[in-house]
Amino acid sequence: MPEKSVILSFRIPRELKTKLETRASLERKTLTEFVRDLLSSSEGEQLLESARKEFTELESDARDMNTRITSLKARYGEMMETVAESQKGLLDEVESRRKRLKRDRTLDSLLMGLFCFGGALLASLALWAIQTFVGS
Repeated sequence: MPEKSVILSFRIPRELKTKLETRASLERKTLTEFVRDLLSSSEGEQLLESARKEFTELESDARDMNTRITSLKARYGEMMETVAESQKGLLDEVESRRKRLKRDRTLDSLLMGLFCFGGALLASLALWAIQTFVGS
């Protein structure tokens, strides 16, 4: 004579029920059949298979994340190269302007010296002319 079944009633979180229903649906079983099979499995093979599926999904997600990280690293490297090139260009421009300013200051100093010398020479010449022509 078959063993008479009994009703087992307990509460579980709604999220867990949703997961169980989803897995039961994937195996084309009712929730009751799925839970009964899950509980009666001596080695928990169904639970192990579910865990394997979830692990496979996680591995796939991890590969996707690794691909995205690799892509981001490449983009970051390209951006850093662009920044380095821009900085080098700016530093070259600053150095070029510094040299030009130094050259211009030297030229200005020489010109100022020449003007001062020329002014002093003209003043001396004028003084000599006055003393020579007017003073005699």
